[in-house]
Amino acid sequence: MIPMNFRRHAAAMLIAGGLVAAIGFAIAPFNVGQAAAASTPAGPAGIRDTAWVGAFGHSGTGEMRGCHDHEGMSGQGTSDERCVMLRVTSVSGTDISATTWDNRPVTVTVSGSTQYHQDDMNASLSDVHAGYMIYVRGSLVGHGTIAATHVAIILPRVGGVVMAVNGTRLTVTGFDGSSNTIVVSPQTHYERAGHPATAADVKVGTAIVAEGTRNSDGSLNAVAVMIQVPRVIGRVTSINGTSLTVSGLGGITYTVTTSSSTLYVAPGSTAAPGGTPTPTPTSAASIHVGSFIVAQGTFGANRQTLEALRIIVLPASDMHHMYGDEA
Repeated sequence: MIPMNFRRHAAAMLIAGGLVAAIGFAIAPFNVGQAAAASTPAGPAGIRDTAWVGAFGHSGTGEMRGCHDHEGMSGQGTSDERCVMLRVTSVSGTDISATTWDNRPVTVTVSGSTQYHQDDMNASLSDVHAGYMIYVRGSLVGHGTIAATHVAIILPRVGGVVMAVNGTRLTVTGFDGSSNTIVVSPQTHYERAGHPATAADVKVGTAIVAEGTRNSDGSLNAVAVMIQVPRVIGRVTSINGTSLTVSGLGGITYTVTTSSSTLYVAPGSTAAPGGTPTPTPTSAASIHVGSFIVAQGTFGANRQTLEALRIIVLPASDMHHMYGDEA
């Protein structure tokens, strides 16, 4: 069995990426088209740039980072082990050819003792295919070669705006302009800003990100569909009961209202090489005047009041690149 924390690292690369990616986007309210732009994948296979930076370090060099340097990996590997996310280019025998973010080649060698995992299930080498993302832990055995002890297979993702709904098939225009087909089933899990959702919430014009397995025709069998919602990012300037006044970029002021169903999370401890954080539950009490937040929810008619479904409370250090010394 692959250690639970290792599986969390692989999942957190994408899940947490969806949370913290908001930091790099403008704060102004956006419609469906803008929501799509806010979730634009910047890396191979639809992985956002923030997830890649987390995997390979802020320099984007594709560095294989030491597993023992990161919270949750302690005790699971030796000081010689490395963890890295890669894109598979081919599989031949016991060698997996892959590339880093900047397209540097890496050879992953596997053995009979290598453990595989995909979507909370045990997997095998036969489940690794060209184009897939994998999260590898192992030891460097030469320049550009890592002997893998664990391989986590990251399910392919498709994101975009729903253009048509035909039964169980969704036609989606990707954030890169491509057209994709997503196939859903009664087993598909739906989520909207951390809250459960249903197939009925996915309509023409809805921005979504789906993950699942590829069919031979290129369509995606969705295991999960995450419905994208508007967000406000900024600094809390006042708190009045369940209402937060937030100052965004450009000096735009927003009102964020909360309710008993609002979820609160914080980035928490480092969960992946390079610093991608794992969301951890928190509460309204963690928000103070001066706090930086990402509020996700629905806008009112005036487009400056957002009813929050989820609020991500960010450390000030994460906002320095947006606000400079003001943060």
